[in-house]
Amino acid sequence: MLRKLSSTAICSEKSEQRTLESQHSCQNLVVPSSDCLPYDASRLAVTTSTNPMPAQLSDMPTPSLRSSSSAALHRDAETNIQNLKNTISNRLTEFLIEKELNPVYFYEDLQLDEVKKKISFETINLSGVYMVLNKVTLDFYIGSASTGKIYSRFYRHLISFNGCKIVKFAVKKYKLTSFAFLILELFPEIVTKENNNKLITLEDFYLKTMLPNYNILTEAGSSFGYKHTEITRLNMSKNYSQARKD
Repeated sequence: MLRKLSSTAICSEKSEQRTLESQHSCQNLVVPSSDCLPYDASRLAVTTSTNPMPAQLSDMPTPSLRSSSSAALHRDAETNIQNLKNTISNRLTEFLIEKELNPVYFYEDLQLDEVKKKISFETINLSGVYMVLNKVTLDFYIGSASTGKIYSRFYRHLISFNGCKIVKFAVKKYKLTSFAFLILELFPEIVTKENNNKLITLEDFYLKTMLPNYNILTEAGSSFGYKHTEITRLNMSKNYSQARKD
C-alpha cells in the first residue's frame, strides 16, 4: 500500500535536492588566480600610494602622445630654421648681430616685383628711419621718411636713382641683388610740421651713433653744402681708385 506524502514532505525533499546540486556546482567551479583578474584594487592602491614606478619606466614617454609630439616639434623647429635661412642671408644676419640692430622690417631680393609690392604694402602710412645696406661691402645709407613716404624713399634711392648719388653708383656697380632695405625704427606719430623735428632727432641719433659712410650729410635735416660735398667725395673715390691702379 503506497504511503501518501504530505505537501510539506514534498517541499522538504525538493529543498534538499537543490542544496545538493548547488554544492556540486561549487565544487566544479574554477576560480581564477589574482594574477588573472583584470584589476586588483588592493595592489592598485599600493602602487599609487607607496610604491611608485621605477625611474626608468616612469620617465619613458607614451609612444602615442609624447614621442609624436616631440617629433612634431622637432620638425617645426627645422622648418623654422630653414625658413629663416631662406628669408635672410648670412651676410645680413652677421651685420645685424655685429651692429646689435633689431629692425622692424627688412627686405632682400629687391629686384623682385613681389618684394617691391610687399614694401609698399607693409610701410603704407608709416614713418620712421630706414637703412639701405650694401651686403657686399657692408656700407650703408641712413635716412628718414615722413608718413606714407617710406616706399618713395626706397624707390628713389634704389630704383629710379633720384636719391643719394653714392647709393646710385653703388647699385650700378654691385647690382640691386646685393642690397637690403631695412626699417630701423618707426616714428609713433603722424608727421606734421609741428613734430617733424622729433623725426629729424631720431634720424640724427642713428647718423651719429652708426656713422653711415654712404651719407654725405653729417646732420639730419641739413642740406647746406650737400651738392659740393657729394661731388667732392665722388671725385676723391675715383682718384683713389685710379691711384691704386697706377
